[in-house]
Amino acid sequence: MPNAAFTTTLLAFLTAVSFGATTPTPRACEAPYYRYEDNVPGVYLVNFTDGYTLQQHFDTLGQTFDVTKLNTGYSANLTDDLLSEVRADCGVQFIEEDALGLSPAEDDNNIDDFSQSSGFLDRRAKQKDAPWPLVQLSASRQNPTDDTYYHVEDSGQGVDVYVLDSGINHPQDELTDDNGNDRIIDGFNYSNDLDYTDIGPAPGHGTRVASAIGGKGYGVAKSVTLYNVKFFHNGFPDTLGFVRAMQAIIRKHDARKTQSSFKGSVINMSFSLKKTLSSNKQLDLAYDAGISLVAGAGNYGYGPNHHPSTHPKVISVAGSTNGYIPWEEIGTGSNYGEKQIDLWAPGRRLPLCNRNGKLYPSVGTSFAAGYVSGILAIFY
Repeated sequence: MPNAAFTTTLLAFLTAVSFGATTPTPRACEAPYYRYEDNVPGVYLVNFTDGYTLQQHFDTLGQTFDVTKLNTGYSANLTDDLLSEVRADCGVQFIEEDALGLSPAEDDNNIDDFSQSSGFLDRRAKQKDAPWPLVQLSASRQNPTDDTYYHVEDSGQGVDVYVLDSGINHPQDELTDDNGNDRIIDGFNYSNDLDYTDIGPAPGHGTRVASAIGGKGYGVAKSVTLYNVKFFHNGFPDTLGFVRAMQAIIRKHDARKTQSSFKGSVINMSFSLKKTLSSNKQLDLAYDAGISLVAGAGNYGYGPNHHPSTHPKVISVAGSTNGYIPWEEIGTGSNYGEKQIDLWAPGRRLPLCNRNGKLYPSVGTSFAAGYVSGILAIFY
């Protein structure tokens, strides 16, 4: 048996060999940093590795600063020096600039004028003299001669549809129930506007999308609850606003699960967003929470890698005409493609309600997506 002095010396030697006789040098890290051509200058989204906290991050940096907390990390205005320090924290998974998408104004067209439909919900769950999109969506065969929209009574009741868009103007008759009660809830505003008003560059884009989803005269699900979620930055969808809106929706959805009257949630996304790691992660989290995701396929007349519609967990909706063919015009039209599109829905000559409560003939996959969101609400 070795003596005690020998054992102590051996252990000291093995410790020095295994761990080094001096304090080890911290592991050097440099988190990936993603830049985008169309960005919001100076605004960054910092994403943490799983389980890492903001307090640990501040402790590592040896300083604190103003941030907007996110469920995946935070956003902040960072100087070049501070950006380098943040990237060197091994708890940071990646950093990216806040990116801007395309304004929905590019998707809007005022096309052929036509008379306003007068059909509204009645007790028999039939809407006579209904707009052609609703007639097509409920018919059992092509080119129906019956101009009635047949639907489930109280269709969409207990279902929350979150309209991520430019805002929704309300109250107005199209978006109330039979008793005149407003069905729009101002949910979350992460835009740089002071209120929820639909004041974007498009003529009432968010209001028209809401009309397609659940309008009393023009919409699919007559009793659905519509959440007004406004997140555009100067009229353009941006990554930071999208991330903040999505995490707020997920929290609201999880809280609603405990209520007996609640049946499900749908998120309608009728916009073109820059494809980023942060936006992809939020879509995954929403899907995992049990939320259905619907997006317009885009109005560029071809099959680009459009975001968020081409995310694998999002239902991508293209636009068709009343002749059951893809909507297309010179220089524009519905996007298409075997790996780009999941469903087709009415997308041209659509009677919808604008932000002033008036009929506004519309075209675009934004509204085709709205019809599909309404149908999902009915199935819920």
